[in-house]
Amino acid sequence: MRFVAVLLVICSACAQQPPKGAAATLKLPQIQYALDFDQLSPPHQQVIIDADGNGLYSSLAQPGADGGRPAAYTREFTLSAVTRDEIFVAAKRANNFQGDFDYKKSKIAFSGRKTLSYRDEKSSNAATFNWSENRSIRALVDLFSGLCETLEAEPRLAHMRRFDKLGLDREMKNLETAAKDGRLREIQIIA
Repeated sequence: MRFVAVLLVICSACAQQPPKGAAATLKLPQIQYALDFDQLSPPHQQVIIDADGNGLYSSLAQPGADGGRPAAYTREFTLSAVTRDEIFVAAKRANNFQGDFDYKKSKIAFSGRKTLSYRDEKSSNAATFNWSENRSIRALVDLFSGLCETLEAEPRLAHMRRFDKLGLDREMKNLETAAKDGRLREIQIIA
């Protein structure tokens, strides 16, 4: 695992931003996940996956203290076939997000507005929720959260490699722990 972590640092320095209009290159059907929660950094995250496992991640950070434009991060990637299939099977089990999946039986803590969307040539469905009882929905939220955490690590590692070499080892240990705990998904996409 330590080797993978070191590899991530080295390769993250070479990461490239995707060209504008990269979302247009994704094929249908597509599954999209979006999370909006002001208490997180970044407060907006979005992942789009197509049936071939090609993906596009984007996030938007809070505006700076000076009121300037929020920082945006966009990254293309390709998932493993196993994870791609896991996403599309779970979406199918959740009826491609047709219906209301938001838990309303009692009050629960707000953990962010999540939206799962499915789009193909014939239909387009979306479900927005805070938390869901549906196992497939929860599995997708966990999977996409892990993807987001993995993808957000890349620019952070590149920044630390350049400007905070002393903090880099601590960050690598944190990522290694997150990987062991199952909080990271598809580590190879940032290698």
